[in-house]
Amino acid sequence: MDCFYIERTADIDDTVVIRGSEARHIAKVLRYSIDDAVTLFDESGVHYAGVITDIGKGYVSVLIRSKQEPVQNDDPEIIICQAVLKAKKNDFIIQKCTELGVAKIVPFVSSRSIPQWDAEKAENRRLHWQGIVTSAVKQSGIRKIPVVEPLLSYQKVIERPYEGYTKIVLYENECEAGLKKALEAVEHPVKIVVVVGPEGGFTENEVQLARDNDFRSVGLGDLILRAETVPIAVLSILRYHFGALG
Repeated sequence: MDCFYIERTADIDDTVVIRGSEARHIAKVLRYSIDDAVTLFDESGVHYAGVITDIGKGYVSVLIRSKQEPVQNDDPEIIICQAVLKAKKNDFIIQKCTELGVAKIVPFVSSRSIPQWDAEKAENRRLHWQGIVTSAVKQSGIRKIPVVEPLLSYQKVIERPYEGYTKIVLYENECEAGLKKALEAVEHPVKIVVVVGPEGGFTENEVQLARDNDFRSVGLGDLILRAETVPIAVLSILRYHFGALG
C-alpha cells in the first residue's frame, strides 16, 4: 500500500485533510477514490491507517482509524555534516543518506566550497532538500524523517557541542588514523557526527580547527572517492558496523 506524508502540527483527531502535492498525488496520479484505504505518516514516524472520506479541489479528507507509534530500537544515530557541492550532487547525497537511515543532515560552506548562496537561495535549497528527504522516506520505508538543517558556516558546524556524540572529520591527508580504528572506541548508545568536505577537500587549518574542538580526523585508506560518494560510503560502513544493515 502507498504511504503519504502529513504534517503533524498538533495531535491528530479523527479526520485529516491533506493538501498540496500529496493530495494531487493521491487524487490525480494514483486516482484513489472515496472509501479507499490509505496509510499516512508524519515527521515523528507515527503511521496512521485510514480511509478516504472526501476528495475535492486541492484536498483529500481521510478518516483515521488507528495509529502506530514508531518502534524504538538501538539503531545508531548518525549526523552527516556535508559541505555543499556543485550542481545536483547535493540532491543525490541527501536522497541516498535518507535511504540509509541518517538522523540529520547539516549542510555547510567551507573555504573550498564552490557554491556560494545568499540567505534566500540557501533557504530555498533547504526546502527543496527536505522535499527530497520526504520522497526518499516514502520509497525506503524509513520510520522517521531526517531533518535538513539550514546552511551553516564550517566554523559554526565544528564549534557545536554535540553532547554525547563521537565526532569525526574525514580528511584525505590523514594517513595514521583510519575509520575502522576510530569506530572501535565508540560506546553505546551509538551517536556519531561525521563532517565531510567539498570537492577540494579541507585545508589543514580547517582540520586543525576540528581537532581543537575534539573531532578525530580519519582517512578512508588508499582509494580516492568522489566527493558525493564519500558520505554514502561512510554512512553504509557505520550502519553495517553497528548492526543496522544486514
